Amino acid sequence: MSSNIRIIRRCELCEKTFTAKTTVTRFCSPTCNSRWGKIRVKQLKERVSDNETQTAIDKPIKDLQEKGVFEFGGNK
Repeated sequence: MSSNIRIIRRCELCEKTFTAKTTVTRFCSPTCNSRWGKIRVKQLKERVSDNETQTAIDKPIKDLQEKGVFEFGGNK
């Protein structure tokens, strides 16, 4: 069973107005949908890279904290 519903939407990528055939359509064309997917994958890779970089930066500090180099207090 098909629906005859038509909804005016704005593409989330190019912001062009289009007529959607379903209530969940987000993009005006397969091209915009594909471009959005590539952007999403790129952003995910950037986040993973940022997390790895931050972990590499924090690792020497954690190692020193575990060895007790940064302990502050009255113990001398």
